[in-house]
Amino acid sequence: MTTMTAEEAAEAGKDLDFAKVWAAMMKTDERLDKLFKDIANRQAKTGEMLKENQRLAAEGRRETAGLRKVAAETSRKVDKVSENLGGIGNTVGKLIEAMFSAELWKKFHERGFKFTRGHRLTFWEGENPLGEVDSFLENGEYTMAVEIKTELFIEDVNEHIERMGKLRHYMDEHQDKRKLIGAVAGGVAAKNVTRYAQKKELFALVQSGGSIAIAETPEGFVPKEW
Repeated sequence: MTTMTAEEAAEAGKDLDFAKVWAAMMKTDERLDKLFKDIANRQAKTGEMLKENQRLAAEGRRETAGLRKVAAETSRKVDKVSENLGGIGNTVGKLIEAMFSAELWKKFHERGFKFTRGHRLTFWEGENPLGEVDSFLENGEYTMAVEIKTELFIEDVNEHIERMGKLRHYMDEHQDKRKLIGAVAGGVAAKNVTRYAQKKELFALVQSGGSIAIAETPEGFVPKEW
């Protein structure tokens, strides 16, 4: 730092008087005052922006909470509807199964198969179920495994053919040598599905009015004996 002598200081300040110094101080003060006001204004605007952001954030949280509540309620209603539809589906399925089961023996009696018993069958290997037959008809010579569906598809036919093989193995294991034939039935069954079942040498049954009927078989049709 450079040190000024008293003479040098007096020389430097000889052109300064109180009025000039005061005017300079006033201008500086005005600038400072303007600066402070600008800072205060900016702080105020920043505060308003912060408040607005906080308000929007709070509003967003309320809306999110509301949406979550609506979503939860909608999900609950969808689950309830699904549950009800599942119950309706099960009820329809049971009605279709009961309708076919009650008439099967009569329809096949007309075809020469005089079954004397009919029931649902679950067959096992130890404690493990190998399969389930919706309606199992039997007499001393023949047994018939019938798969009943509300709506019959080709996949159902293929699954029943696989089931027939397991049932044949089960019967052999239990020394049951009766002939085993198969059938599929559907409350709704497209013609291509019934034809497919017949090609696989299964009887196909369909709903007919208020009863059931064995679908018309192709000429020369003979059911497969497992």
